[in-house]
Amino acid sequence: MALAVRGRQLRALGLAGCRTAPRGGPEDGVTNAALAALAHCAAAGRLAGLAALDLAHCRLANARGLAVLGALVSLRELSVANTAAGDASLAAWGGLTALTRLNLDSTAVTDRHALSMPQRW
Repeated sequence: MALAVRGRQLRALGLAGCRTAPRGGPEDGVTNAALAALAHCAAAGRLAGLAALDLAHCRLANARGLAVLGALVSLRELSVANTAAGDASLAAWGGLTALTRLNLDSTAVTDRHALSMPQRW
């Protein structure tokens, strides 16, 4: 896990490859509840400075859980490579207007949906 803090604000959160419990445990990977808590903090203004989030290679609960990341409107960089991200996740991130870099390597996002998203990504 990597954190980058500027002043009192979290700027970057690197969780690439993380697990929340020993492999095969009941809470293996990043859960929907953890993603929802992150989104809740963002909605409450507590993550206004978060510009980069790296979830690459994390075992994520499912693509529906990833959709809540749409609340992280200050994100400029998001990596979900090798995760459960799919077309529904991508559609939910349409409001991430500050996003300039999005890593979708080895996800279930189809070319049709990827090509329909804003060119800024």
